Amino acid sequence: NAKTWERDRRNRMNSYFKTLGDLLPPQQEGRKRNKVDILIHATKYIKDLTSRTEELFHANAGDAQ
Repeated sequence: NAKTWERDRRNRMNSYFKTLGDLLPPQQEGRKRNKVDILIHATKYIKDLTSRTEELFHANAGDAQ
């Protein structure tokens, strides 16, 4: 029924938010991240990792020449 489907959907979403939050670097002790914080930090973290990857790629390409 609809209630069961919605509860399962919320449980799946919460599970994925927890997994995503666990993949992020640690933050201040004793402070739990809410879902919006997780999305904001994940977005920043992915952008930072992408930038670092590009920098390393270009640095290694320069070393190869």
